Amino acid sequence: MTPDIGLPPELDALKNTVRQIIRDECVPLEPEYLAHPPLEGEPDNGAPRGVLETVPGVLGTLSADQWDRLHHVSKQTGIYTSFVPEEYGGGGMGALGHLVLEEEVHRSIVHLPTSPVPMFMIGACTPEQEEKYLYPATQVLGEVGGGFTLGQQWLVHHDRLLRGAMALGILTRALEMAIEWSQQRITYGRPIADRQAIQWMLTDVYMDIVALRSVARETAARADAGEDVRVEASMVKYAAGEWGWRSIDKIMQVFGGMGETLDLPIAHWYHMLRHARIGGGTSEIHKFVMARALLGGRVNFQG
Repeated sequence: MTPDIGLPPELDALKNTVRQIIRDECVPLEPEYLAHPPLEGEPDNGAPRGVLETVPGVLGTLSADQWDRLHHVSKQTGIYTSFVPEEYGGGGMGALGHLVLEEEVHRSIVHLPTSPVPMFMIGACTPEQEEKYLYPATQVLGEVGGGFTLGQQWLVHHDRLLRGAMALGILTRALEMAIEWSQQRITYGRPIADRQAIQWMLTDVYMDIVALRSVARETAARADAGEDVRVEASMVKYAAGEWGWRSIDKIMQVFGGMGETLDLPIAHWYHMLRHARIGGGTSEIHKFVMARALLGGRVNFQG
């Protein structure tokens, strides 16, 4: 596999490892997952917390044994707590590594379970770990009185940046599917891939992926270097929602009526990326954040 020149060797290796795990463990479960939507009022055993609340009635379900298998794979490979700080028993992965990993996870509608921050360890760790890391007054996360600043850092690293990872994972897999479909789907004796209208939609999605990945990775690398990237993180979040939604709309158009069915993940991804324009701060709010910094002379756009 060709190395990714935009990543350090260790993160390129991580990307390829996780990508293979997703292909081997998660993608094969998609047909069954999509064939069994959750029933009203019945949570999916083992599903990542927060997902079903965001898109109720859209995602599918797996058996408890299947989720247990995915949890086992994630924990055995060290992925599950790879970006929890080392002092809390995790791998201490930085923002760029977090971004790379989450992009790969979102290439499947069946998500490999991960635990991105210490607060999500509640309910996922042992009673001994909870007692040691989460509750004692001596284990306060950050400095006393610094909760707001810590929350701002969490929003930048673990919410806004990861919206970019989500959109990238979804769009990359969706574009793969659309290219394959356009080469197989025959109309009037020719594959639709020969039609200029289809080609333009595919290239539009391709350009959105490349541009978003560039912005997201640069922002994550700057965050790891200790820079204040709150404005840039708003840009990533905005682009993930706006570019992600317009691109998945084009993917659905390529698939035609097939793209609207719930037998494929396209409609599910459409729902998730449309929500990305609202959840985590609306697109309008993030444009306000960027405009305030721009007019205040706090960002560099000169190059």
